Amino acid sequence: PDPSPISRMVLGTEALSESIFAITDGLPTKSIGEASQTIRDGKLINRVAVKVFGLGRTMMTTTCRYEDLASDGFEDDGSELALTVETTQAVGGSPVLSPVVFPSERFLGSNAEVVMRITYLDDDLRIVRNADDGRCFVYTRAQKDPLVLMDTDMYTVA
Repeated sequence: PDPSPISRMVLGTEALSESIFAITDGLPTKSIGEASQTIRDGKLINRVAVKVFGLGRTMMTTTCRYEDLASDGFEDDGSELALTVETTQAVGGSPVLSPVVFPSERFLGSNAEVVMRITYLDDDLRIVRNADDGRCFVYTRAQKDPLVLMDTDMYTVA
């Protein structure tokens, strides 16, 4: 729960995560840019470009750990992943904010957990849904940069 009775009253929310999203989603002069997702070494990293008028552009970076879930009595086919948001960071844009790493898991508790269902996957396309609200995300595999020596599974939102 949101520990602040003021934000619960003003925003009409109960959970701390709802209060945070109510504030950030309510910014009137923001634009969302390209998003990417990298899955590697037991981590899922989301990066979303955000531009806020007067404050500049930053790359909101969320780091999650994940584990495979068995699918409702069926064999575990890896199509459901339990994600736990560990940290969130505004990378770039502000020398003041960039070094700040928000400990999402510690502050959000169970609200930092989500189940991601992979509904389609091939070499170039991944379609996933949030298990809780059914929101759908479509990712296409990013072209590998020949100058990058690290092998990663990076997808961008289509």
